[in-house]
Amino acid sequence: MRTVLIFVSAYLLSLLAAFIVGIQLADFFRSQEEFIAIMMALIIFSLLAIAAFAIAYRLAKTVRLLGVVAISLAVAAVVLEELPALAEAFAQRSTNPFRLAGAQDIAIAAMLLIPAFVMLLIQWPLLRRRWLAARGAEYRTAWPWITITVAGLIFLNRLGFDVIASAIRQSPDDMLATFWLKVTVGIAATLLSLGLIEWGRRRRRLAQRTAA
Repeated sequence: MRTVLIFVSAYLLSLLAAFIVGIQLADFFRSQEEFIAIMMALIIFSLLAIAAFAIAYRLAKTVRLLGVVAISLAVAAVVLEELPALAEAFAQRSTNPFRLAGAQDIAIAAMLLIPAFVMLLIQWPLLRRRWLAARGAEYRTAWPWITITVAGLIFLNRLGFDVIASAIRQSPDDMLATFWLKVTVGIAATLLSLGLIEWGRRRRRLAQRTAA
């Protein structure tokens, strides 16, 4: 029963996070009708993902299989997003007549892939943790999850998208482009440093637990 609750919680939490990120992206790209189709695609992907994890959870002899499934799902999401028929189906629903084809493709790819990756980054560690805990194995990892979460909160929102876009484009008309580039690089460097510190501390704790 506890495993079922973990699966349900992981699914609902991942879907909620994906939708929140998707809404922020839709606002950033000023998407409307095509966003509805993309959200439906994300729901279908979420169901396929949790089903694949459930099968792997049941059949896995080692926890690595869950990781293989997560990577396979991420690759599958990229491959599906690149299908011309799927991209055309979303593009036809676009209500922005001023968006160029290249910008349209970028918007669709971002609104599909970023929420999908967020979804997998929530489902995989929670289900991995449950698989190991159910077998009495060490489920803690050295992954800097706190730093990863903070990075997601900072960058995966409308303000974060605006700042990143300004930093990347470096448009001559954007007087703050250079400033935002420095801010982005500074935040990224700070998060990288904090991530390495967190990773080192977690690794030492795991080594101490193993030695004990």
